[in-house]
Amino acid sequence: MKLNLNIEHNLKPEELGVIVTLAKETNKPIPQLILEAARKLATHPEALSDKAQPQEKGK
Repeated sequence: MKLNLNIEHNLKPEELGVIVTLAKETNKPIPQLILEAARKLATHPEALSDKAQPQEKGK
């Protein structure tokens, strides 16, 4: 399966910091977090639009 996430390859230091923090807090490896995010985007592509609203906690 070919997956194109259409994202930049160079992360800003603060973006990388968020990913590393999330990995530590969830005790999940970064590749797993990326795969989970890709799966959610595949089922909810509207999340990439500028009009997307953050989800409430617990949803």
